[in-house]
Amino acid sequence: MRKVILISIVFLMVTIISCGAGGGKYGEVKKLMTEFVNSTEKMLKGVDEAKDGKAVAKALTEWASTTKSLQPQIEAMDKKYPELVSDNPPEELKDMLKEFEDVNKAMENVFEKIMQYADDPDVMAALAEMEGME
Repeated sequence: MRKVILISIVFLMVTIISCGAGGGKYGEVKKLMTEFVNSTEKMLKGVDEAKDGKAVAKALTEWASTTKSLQPQIEAMDKKYPELVSDNPPEELKDMLKEFEDVNKAMENVFEKIMQYADDPDVMAALAEMEGME
């Protein structure tokens, strides 16, 4: 399950990264990426500070909800800026990539804590919801 969640998160991050960021031409995409990073950081903090499964589940559920709500915008950016779907994003996007790398590393670390509560029914439900994000 952990692998599926990580793959889903990485896929989403790659999709957002491929949409672009930065000022100028990609300003609207930078806003979208910032929303995702902020939501992810909030989830990471919530899980890190959690004292029980309910708190872990709440952080995960809120993050999943926000991420799902951003998905249509991400898809729209893919269509609007097809040139960004590449392995070499424009120079304007390089700064945002660093933020995504940092968040991705932090997400890998927080899964240990999530797994401590993996048998909690609320956490199981939140993880099932995240699996549905693929």
